[in-house]
Amino acid sequence: MVPDGGAGVRRFRLTGAKLGIAATALLVSFFGGLLGLAALWSDGPLASLPGFGVRRENKLLRERVQALDTDLDQLRQRLGENARLEARMRLLADLPPIDPEVRQMGVGGPDFSERDPLLRVSPDAGALIHGVAGRADQLLRQAEFQRHSYLEIVRSIEEHQEIWARIPSVLPVHSGEITSGFGERIDPFTELDAFHRGLDVSAPLGTPVRAAAAGRAVFVGPSAGYGLVVELEHETGVFTRYAHVGELLVKKGEAVKRGHTIGLVGTTGRTTAPHVHYEVWVDGHPVDPMKYILPAGESVD
Repeated sequence: MVPDGGAGVRRFRLTGAKLGIAATALLVSFFGGLLGLAALWSDGPLASLPGFGVRRENKLLRERVQALDTDLDQLRQRLGENARLEARMRLLADLPPIDPEVRQMGVGGPDFSERDPLLRVSPDAGALIHGVAGRADQLLRQAEFQRHSYLEIVRSIEEHQEIWARIPSVLPVHSGEITSGFGERIDPFTELDAFHRGLDVSAPLGTPVRAAAAGRAVFVGPSAGYGLVVELEHETGVFTRYAHVGELLVKKGEAVKRGHTIGLVGTTGRTTAPHVHYEVWVDGHPVDPMKYILPAGESVD
């Protein structure tokens, strides 16, 4: 080798062994560069070569499975919140709470992970996937268990609604004033002690008289002392009577709902002023209607 500066000639002696080492180093560097390029350029044409794209795909799949596991954790929290709400709803629906051991019987199942060949090929990936699959199966069973409980709640509420609808829980005249209660009192006509079997609810003439509960009209017409009367049967051993009605707006045998207008306030029969005489009978005995009337602003409908 002759340097540009004109210095003396330099001599180097390369043996066959040294040339072989140099060639091997060049080949290793070349293929190492290709591997690095393939790792960086995983979506390019090199990704189609055997082995290069598989590693990248496995990495992405692992990340997706881990993300799914995180979503399952959030779903587990939601199911836990639903279980607490479910317990409150069962209480309101007059249903017994679910025993925690019974609830646990609704989840679980056999584990077939040992039979999966994926565990032999990649134990870590197999364990991850089977863990996520097991948790997903458990949450599905919990959701199904809760669905059956909610259906039971709905059925109970519907049954209670039918019962509540037939309980006379409101006054027959909105904004009416109770002028005489249930029990012993002085009869305004005879001025003697007498037992008053209902409530007198005062209201202006023509005020709507409404059914206190769902039922069927079993008597509509005049009755001695009561004037024009509507009597409703509620199919639960409960019977209501509305007396001194000025105009009848329901027919015998007609089914009515709570709040249905059955007549208008009048002064028919023995009465000193416009009002409705309202009675509640249970199993053939008169009871105080106030025991059934809900506070203002509350309703079972």
